[in-house]
Amino acid sequence: MEELPFALRDYLLFGFKKLLFFSCIAGGSIFVFDRYFESPADRVRERELAFMESELEQMASNVMDMGVILEDISRRDDAIYRAVFGTDPYPEHLRNPGIGGSDRMRDLRGYSHSDAVISLGNTVAELQRKLVAQSRSFDDVLELAQNRTEMLKSIPAIQPVRNEDLRRMASGYGYRIQRLYNGFGRHVIIKHGFGYETLYAHMSKTLVKKGQRVKRGEVIGLVGSTGTSSAPHLHYEVRKDGKRVNPAPYFFNDLSPEQYEEMLEKVDDTNQSFD
Repeated sequence: MEELPFALRDYLLFGFKKLLFFSCIAGGSIFVFDRYFESPADRVRERELAFMESELEQMASNVMDMGVILEDISRRDDAIYRAVFGTDPYPEHLRNPGIGGSDRMRDLRGYSHSDAVISLGNTVAELQRKLVAQSRSFDDVLELAQNRTEMLKSIPAIQPVRNEDLRRMASGYGYRIQRLYNGFGRHVIIKHGFGYETLYAHMSKTLVKKGQRVKRGEVIGLVGSTGTSSAPHLHYEVRKDGKRVNPAPYFFNDLSPEQYEEMLEKVDDTNQSFD
């Protein structure tokens, strides 16, 4: 039997079938490999992703702990450090400053972990603002500490009359509302500095002049009954930053512990003057 030679079309058809067969084998192998097997590079990327997720979670936890510590420092700053120097708490709008403007995290959006990263970034930014505010508050406290000696000199620390008059004075200690200075009669206001002032009213005679500097213990006037007073006595007030405060805690220079306790038993800490 005579063999007929293959035509060109037969060769092309045979080649195409072979190519199609091997293409299907290759494509299937790739699919199966990608579906059920990981390449070394994929395994490295998976490990790196798991590591970064773990680190991100740990960083978020650490930042939360830092926030708790900062809040505790802020409370101590107001309740202890500032209270020691008799100053007001650090203003809330400065301690917790807001932030406005455009979305600073827009470049972080669109990824699988965007929400976690953006949340952590916002928390860190808030802590940074609070740390700056707390640093400024500590600057104020440091300045107060540096001026502590001068401040202690300015605090009213002696009783306004002699020890033998303490019982008579304390027994008449009460709340008074005298809105007009003419109700005080002859009176003297001493400015001690650092927001402290003392008022001495109903005097029969003043022994100092306006603008005169006086020393602690110097006699500034005589007890009387001028103004709205009904009997000779001294009306005495301590003021801090323009507000009347209980004078009793400021009598620590001249009294023994027993005398001080006795005086405190006679007074009500809601009162704001001595009469």
